[in-house]
Amino acid sequence: MHTMPFTVLPFPSATPDIRQVVAGLLQPGGKMSFARFCHARRDVGIPLIFGYAQALAHHAETLFGEPAIMGLPAGTLRYHGSEQADFAPWHTDAWFFRGDGRGLTFWVTFDDAGETAPGVEFQVGDRTVSPRVPAGHALMFGPHVRHRTQTIHGDRISVEFRCVPASMRVAEWQNMLQARVDRTGDGCRVAISAQGRTQYLDPPEA
Repeated sequence: MHTMPFTVLPFPSATPDIRQVVAGLLQPGGKMSFARFCHARRDVGIPLIFGYAQALAHHAETLFGEPAIMGLPAGTLRYHGSEQADFAPWHTDAWFFRGDGRGLTFWVTFDDAGETAPGVEFQVGDRTVSPRVPAGHALMFGPHVRHRTQTIHGDRISVEFRCVPASMRVAEWQNMLQARVDRTGDGCRVAISAQGRTQYLDPPEA
């Protein structure tokens, strides 16, 4: 019996309002790097970064055994349209991480996925597993897990966050625009860094 190579986690920040913003920026079949999205719509990008910090980052920290950094250019927003005929084939995310091979992908969906809209299929031993993921949830999986887009025709908007251990010494990751969560006694602060310069984000208004 194989252990499932993924975990489903709640991500409350994937709201219908943010979905509407993404749908207004992307055409069906389109995609955009998360860094570019945050530059274009800082008012929406920051709540998603804080959503990662509050709901997902501690899972990465627990698995890594140390702080994690989330690379904004390594993340992607996607609008998979109902008429779209191209689906990502079997692959892994290992090439995103390089270095010592440690890394995590968080795949967040703004739509119910896995039944009427395409989710993610995983290879588990000699079979394929297609988890149903409700809107406002994330799939967490490692860099060497084989997966592909599920071949279902339905509208789905998603965003991927990718993170690595803070100690990973790969120039591409050390120099890219990145988010780090600093834990404090009464919560957390989110630091945005690039090429040695750091600033802390103000939390989004409730």
